[in-house]
Amino acid sequence: MSKQIKSKQRVAKFAEVFTNNREVTAMLDMVQDELEKLTSTVLEPACGTGNFLIEVLKRKMDTVHRVYRNRRDYELCSMLVFSTVYGLDIQKDNTIETRNRLFDWFICDYEAVFKEKPSKTLQTALNFILKKNIQCADSLSMINDKKQPLVIPEWTLCEDGKMLRKDVYYKDLLNGIEHNYIKSYSYKWMKETDFLGGLSSQYA
Repeated sequence: MSKQIKSKQRVAKFAEVFTNNREVTAMLDMVQDELEKLTSTVLEPACGTGNFLIEVLKRKMDTVHRVYRNRRDYELCSMLVFSTVYGLDIQKDNTIETRNRLFDWFICDYEAVFKEKPSKTLQTALNFILKKNIQCADSLSMINDKKQPLVIPEWTLCEDGKMLRKDVYYKDLLNGIEHNYIKSYSYKWMKETDFLGGLSSQYA
């Protein structure tokens, strides 16, 4: 069982109480069909230390385990999964812990499958996605820890292994304005030949 508080002072000042594993499991069971889709996105607006998001990652990776055909296929699907998991929290140490939990769990999972650590390239890509997706911000005021309007990245994984990122204001997402993009970026972390066939529609 994961701990539910870090300190009484944080409970008093921020009403910080983390969700118990039992409740996490019960709530995610209700949306299990969505979690089996690699492209479905999940945003936890008060993610704490990641009790919900680590379970979301595990369930999405269960699908990866069922469908991957080779190592690069597994890596491609894993990048897709990480790009769909989002979290916000007003405590910076919580966001750092959440990123570390998700990343460390993946490293253990990868090693269990392939008996060695993932490449530095893949680790760098996943850490970058986590840094952009798990942010220190107030989801109510829609302001980040730098006192700027909260921006959410939307990711698209192309068949050649290129990752496209489009940033959108969080307030626009909440208001249904999903395509008012601020900036667009393109990343080429891995070679096209690494992916042996690219992304199949069966993973959507």
